[in-house]
Amino acid sequence: GDRAVASERDARVSIHHCAAVALLFGAAGMHEFSEAVVQDPRVVALRALTRPQLDPTAPKGSATVTLRLRDGRTLTSTVLHPRGSTRHPLTDQEIGAKVRELAGPSADALIAAAWRLDTLPTIAPLLTAIGRKA
Repeated sequence: GDRAVASERDARVSIHHCAAVALLFGAAGMHEFSEAVVQDPRVVALRALTRPQLDPTAPKGSATVTLRLRDGRTLTSTVLHPRGSTRHPLTDQEIGAKVRELAGPSADALIAAAWRLDTLPTIAPLLTAIGRKA
C-alpha cells in the first residue's frame, strides 16, 4: 500500500489513506473510501504527511501511531488488540452495523438468515437474501 492515491481503489490498499481518514474522521468505513473523501484536500494533505514504518518487534496485529504536532509535542498510542480481533471481537450489534453498511437494503434479510443458519435445513434463505437463486 505504498503508492500514490488517485482513486477509491488506490485508497483501499493505502496505509496512508487509512491512517489519514482514521485520524480525521475516526473511521475507515465505506464512506471514507468514497471518491469525495479520497479527493478531500484535508485527507490528501494528511496522507502526504504519513510515514509508515514496520516494527518487527511489535506483536502481530498491533499498531502504534505517533503524531508530531506543530507545537513540538509528540503523542503516541498503541493498540495491541484491535476491534474485530480474536482478543477484542465485535459485538453482534457491531457486526450487524458493518453488514448494513456493506450490504445496503438487503442487509436485514441477510442478517436474519445468517442468525438462523444453524437451524435451517438448507442455505436457501441466505442465498435469497444475497440475491441468488436457491
